[in-house]
Amino acid sequence: MTDNRRSPALDELRAQLHEAARRQLEPTPQPRGHWSPRRQLAVAVAAALLLAGAIAGAAQLISTGKDAKDVPGKPRRYQPGPGGSTVVATAPDPAGGGAWGLARYRSTSGEACVIVGQLRGTRLGLVSGGLFHRYQSTTSGVCGDLDRFPVIGDVRRFSTADGARSLVYGLARPGVTAVRVSQHGHTTVAQTQHGSYLLVFRGSLAASGVRVVPG
Repeated sequence: MTDNRRSPALDELRAQLHEAARRQLEPTPQPRGHWSPRRQLAVAVAAALLLAGAIAGAAQLISTGKDAKDVPGKPRRYQPGPGGSTVVATAPDPAGGGAWGLARYRSTSGEACVIVGQLRGTRLGLVSGGLFHRYQSTTSGVCGDLDRFPVIGDVRRFSTADGARSLVYGLARPGVTAVRVSQHGHTTVAQTQHGSYLLVFRGSLAASGVRVVPG
């Protein structure tokens, strides 16, 4: 269900932009170099577009549904510890949709972990039915031991309004600055971001058909 409560921040933004547009339209005595009516109209249109865009963006941020549920059956030891998770890597959508993000955290058992999802502000979650469903604080991701493996990764598939997306993501050992992702005969090189990597592909990729090695 959409949260229809008014946002104080949105109200303040709307008031500020209205005031800015009003000031631009006020006649100011300027003996030289005064604005023509045509230029005043252009300023008014620009201010109106700015207001509409800001309100639409803010409305998108507050169109929030219930928290997304975690995948059932995952061990509790993979859940985030007291420090929570932090978004450290982002990737654009291949079709120009909303951005995707990756967050790192330490699990309750002390393991290094990552989780991916659609990004709104600094929160990860899922978009469904036009609403953003953020992850719960206990939603778990993929964990591994970088002392044993230079690269840890996984493939997760998402359904979007524009078709399926496959996210190839994971952790890289300190000193690994890039990874090579091979799938269906194609190889993509990606730079790591804070010891993590994230790539977004159109379509549905099987984990068995994806290989990730240090680049």
